[in-house]
Amino acid sequence: MESSYQLAGAHPKDHVFIWDKQFSVRRAQAYETEDRRVNPASNQSRIDAFLKERKPRLQPSQYSYAALRNFLRKVPHPDHAITFASDENVVPLALLDDRRDDTGGEYSSRNWDGYVRRPPEGKDIWSSLLGPKGLYDRLSKERLPLGAERRTIYITDLTPLCALAVAVTVSETHVVALRNFLQRYVSYRVYFGISTGFGFSLGFHLPYYALRRSALPAADPRSLRRTGRFMNNGKAQADFEWFHEAQISLLIVGVDEWYWTAYCCVDTYFGSEEPPTYYLEEGFDAPTGAGRHMRDPVWNPREYFLLVLSRRISQVVMEWSNVTSSLEERLGFHEESIFNERTLEGTFVDDHSFSRTKEYTWTVQILRLFHNSLVKLIESWENFEAGEIRYFDVEDNERLQTIWRKEFLASIRKDVTELRSLRRSLQQRIEMFDTMMSGVSHLTMSSEGAAQRRLIHVSL
Repeated sequence: MESSYQLAGAHPKDHVFIWDKQFSVRRAQAYETEDRRVNPASNQSRIDAFLKERKPRLQPSQYSYAALRNFLRKVPHPDHAITFASDENVVPLALLDDRRDDTGGEYSSRNWDGYVRRPPEGKDIWSSLLGPKGLYDRLSKERLPLGAERRTIYITDLTPLCALAVAVTVSETHVVALRNFLQRYVSYRVYFGISTGFGFSLGFHLPYYALRRSALPAADPRSLRRTGRFMNNGKAQADFEWFHEAQISLLIVGVDEWYWTAYCCVDTYFGSEEPPTYYLEEGFDAPTGAGRHMRDPVWNPREYFLLVLSRRISQVVMEWSNVTSSLEERLGFHEESIFNERTLEGTFVDDHSFSRTKEYTWTVQILRLFHNSLVKLIESWENFEAGEIRYFDVEDNERLQTIWRKEFLASIRKDVTELRSLRRSLQQRIEMFDTMMSGVSHLTMSSEGAAQRRLIHVSL
């Protein structure tokens, strides 16, 4: 016999992605677990304890979190470095904001309609710029006495020491989620995902390429992201253009909709946005890129996820649009050849050093690099939208549902549509240059063959 949801036309997997109602009420009895941290065994380092805690038994140990392990091991003497580190003369890389909402007692839920109109600013507010040592010290303290129920941590150009600070202070409940988050960030991987169990985790990773003009490349001081020389536009100029690897990552973990933490890591080494100092001085929420004022915080973790994602994916689209339009400007010369009459010797026949073939090959390589990055981003979103997006269904609150769908999800889907358009543009360019490379190769061989035949004829 068919079940009721099958008769209604729903897919069985739809019922997997349902936000657990236990997260909508205070679970005060679970808050103490957020201060239980991973303690290394006597024969373990702090890094090994973090990487091996709750690790699946069938996971191959040799390759387990290799990129993250190597990144953390860049810290000299890691077991003692963070404890005895100093933030003196250190530029703050992190902005931490702690606060709590004193509404709702145990086993009660919020009336989100009121929060939409005028969210409370919160109690026990503590916002500060921090270096690795200050971040470690704050995160090492017990949260309950601080009233740090809602915590956001914004970090620019995450260093190994900063990563170690958050790794060794995370609660046992969320160690796996944070470990996976840091591994994906370090590995430059795209991801959208949500998981629930005793607690919840919501995360995304948005890798992209950013184009900047300067005399010298803005190298990543961590040697984590790469920078490449962009193609010349044929005009004399003092500065060159460089394309930089960059990533924006967010992880939200918690035990209920009151008690949660957001980690946001943003690559800014090439000058992508204002420093953390700007956000604190102006009172703006940093993970959203000044999309919200700190005095009007978003208290719902799912809504905060959508807000940050909608803001950050728009930023990524603008960067990709800049790259694509610059590419089209550079490649327009080759497209003009379609409308101009050219001799074989002038355009489609290569020289003895194969300079034209090398130029076309390099152009196709950079086009494929950008194209493949966009494909991964789009496909990852499509997989997320096909299933886990249902975690944002709030059918029992029409007002909230309308805002999430019309304000956030509609904006995200519009941006993904733009990414698809940019991907198609790159694909068309790849096909054009593949054809041109084939033509150059064929006509060069034909021209050389004809020249050899003429030499043979003359010699005879």
